[in-house]
Amino acid sequence: MYSFSPQTLIILKESGWHAGRQVDISVFEESLLKDGFTLFPIAASFLAEFGDLDIVFSNRIGQKANFHFNVKKAVEEVDPLWAQQDYYRRLGDKQLCVIGQAYTDHMTLMMSETGEVYGGFDDFLCKIANSGVDAIKRICDNERAEEIP
Repeated sequence: MYSFSPQTLIILKESGWHAGRQVDISVFEESLLKDGFTLFPIAASFLAEFGDLDIVFSNRIGQKANFHFNVKKAVEEVDPLWAQQDYYRRLGDKQLCVIGQAYTDHMTLMMSETGEVYGGFDDFLCKIANSGVDAIKRICDNERAEEIP
């Protein structure tokens, strides 16, 4: 079981998540492969449990914000070259897999082969957390991400 804060647990349950949740990720994999991404095993495992969730939370100023793990939608709305070239180079040749979007879909959420979660919007890149679960916690708790030059 994960160690979500009580508030994050409420947010997740309101979004349709429950412990042991499993979804078919074949559409995600197809979308990723079509745009030249690899679905890493750690990303596949994460998406099988959290895929297709649209998570609504309150941002720092009390307004509703959201992030989602709809890979098909995210892949359709991102220029893959940012992740496959620019972010790849800036992260020391780490490959990334698109897993969703955040902040009114302006930020693309991506996972590395080791499970770290990054957020990118054009030339802005940040590390959100060391895992998908930690990324959910950090976003819901409005924790700042580490910007990557």
